[in-house]
Amino acid sequence: MQLNRRNLMRSSVAAAVGAGVAGTAAAQKDRGEREINPDDTLTEEAPTVVGDLKRFSTTAFGAEMTGPYVTQDGTLFHSVQHPSRDNPAPWDKGGIGYYRNFQFKFDGDNDDFKQPSSPSGEEQDRVRAADVEFEVLIQEGDEIDGGTERWGITQTPDGQDVTTDNFAGTTYGASGYNPDSNQFVATNDDGTEGYMFTNDENSPGNIMRTPLRKVGDGEWEADADEAINTVNTPQFRELGGTRINCYGDLTPWGTPVSAEENYAHPRASLTDTVGDMAEAGTGEGSVGAVHFWNRPNPVDIQDAVNEGYDELDGWYVQGYWNLDGVEHLAYYLGADPVEAGDDNPIEPITGTYPNVYRYGYNVEIQDPAAPAEEITPVKHYAMGRVSWEAPEFMPDERTVYGCADGDSKGIYKFVADEPIPSYDDPMDVAGTLYAPKITNDAAASGKFPAEVPLEVEWLELGHASNAEIESWIAEYDGVDQADYLATHTDWERGDEVTEEVLRQADLEVIENGNGDFIPREDILEWARQWEENGPPRSAPPSSSTRPRASTPSTTPNRATTSTSASRSSTMTSPDPRTTAATSPWNGSTAASSTVRNSRRATTSRHWSRSSSGRTSPRNRRWPTLTTRSGT
Repeated sequence: MQLNRRNLMRSSVAAAVGAGVAGTAAAQKDRGEREINPDDTLTEEAPTVVGDLKRFSTTAFGAEMTGPYVTQDGTLFHSVQHPSRDNPAPWDKGGIGYYRNFQFKFDGDNDDFKQPSSPSGEEQDRVRAADVEFEVLIQEGDEIDGGTERWGITQTPDGQDVTTDNFAGTTYGASGYNPDSNQFVATNDDGTEGYMFTNDENSPGNIMRTPLRKVGDGEWEADADEAINTVNTPQFRELGGTRINCYGDLTPWGTPVSAEENYAHPRASLTDTVGDMAEAGTGEGSVGAVHFWNRPNPVDIQDAVNEGYDELDGWYVQGYWNLDGVEHLAYYLGADPVEAGDDNPIEPITGTYPNVYRYGYNVEIQDPAAPAEEITPVKHYAMGRVSWEAPEFMPDERTVYGCADGDSKGIYKFVADEPIPSYDDPMDVAGTLYAPKITNDAAASGKFPAEVPLEVEWLELGHASNAEIESWIAEYDGVDQADYLATHTDWERGDEVTEEVLRQADLEVIENGNGDFIPREDILEWARQWEENGPPRSAPPSSSTRPRASTPSTTPNRATTSTSASRSSTMTSPDPRTTAATSPWNGSTAASSTVRNSRRATTSRHWSRSSSGRTSPRNRRWPTLTTRSGT
């Protein structure tokens, strides 16, 4: 089977471990068992392969082989993600490396290399190939940046490592332990020197920049002293940092892109919708993780729902597990630490807390070879907010395809108004987001995707610029964990936090939604207008009509073609509270006015108790919206 660059990205992991290829690989599922069952030839839940694959290498026990990248000279790099800590060094840490003295050929075939034998015994504890060695270049915790940082380790604004050794609270994974995508930016014509940008799939997330150079025939070295964690710069912190940095891409204009795989964004679990909750008059059995983002000890909500509250029957709160690490993200941003976790799980983090709407985007690093203080990170809000896995920036420099990972997710296409690198200010990047509608019945036949051609109709969802969406997102920057209690109970800041107070807040949020964030009524009204009138099509804003950051507006939420709107993905919606004269749909706003007045009547008692210093929604002056709203 011939492999090109794209095929390599799709199949190298499966090929490396022989996943799904009968008769060529065997999986060790129990570390205590050093023997391999020769009859067990299929890796559980491995991708299905159409055609033939030949195994090139095997990875260390417990590890994923992620982020394969082939440089201009044919060197194959990849990450070793979350290996077993019981492996011998260096195979017990996350890191990146390459196959020494091996040249990958984009026009080559399987005859270019020898297949290694199935690993046995201690061979399973390391990365191995048949004829070449895998050499680790840099790993989690290695000293970098002149000794001021450690590779993969995020820091607080004052330089303290955000690790479980220094901070209590839940953590998604050890910093630097989950290196994923690699994108190499060459700094010379031969492509033998440059920077490797590596994602760390954690919360807080990270994008490590490691200088690499070729030092001999088939040999490379990393300059740890000049490596940096890009997110430890003020520029990244101003964006709120990143979280769950999964895969990515290298743009046609040579900049690395990191995709935030923020699974914690669902408003409704699995196939339930906001419309289902509105019809039922409660969110019980349906609400998803985003409602509990600012809950003290947020990840504990699943146990509370299933076992802690007799009033509830229990259900799967989709994305709850991805609330791990939100506390550490707050400390990365500068929050004062509180005792959290098992010792004191309900003491709220106050003052500084991550904004729920700032995560789940494609993050581009402009000027990737610039000094640390000069690199420019950009979150492309207009491309949509979901749990991104693998963006694909097309050669036209306008089109970006993306897929959201997880259950009840989708595939999207973004088309910029102009070539993305042509914008002087990246916040002015504007375009339209689309979702696919599959129109052929064969797609539902149950056959493997590679066997069934898809007929696609692209549905326009909306249009906006990065700056427009960011101005709406900024209105939620002041929300913290104390708001969760103050908004939904009689609790006030300074009061004792008890389990009963938390229970009352949880039950109120489950019943009516989190009052600190966009309410379900607004989403349903937006969906109604979208369904009746289609996506908004008014002219882009002038400088005098663009919403100001100091003026509140609606935040990102997803729409569908049904009023049972908003499953797991989210998108930016226009403010349904605009007047008929300024409505981008030029439709009736009578229902919108009713929703607005109803919401204020039912939620003002909670909002009036909030003492965070934020403007109460009932006192806000909602802006007129003369723009086409985007996703």
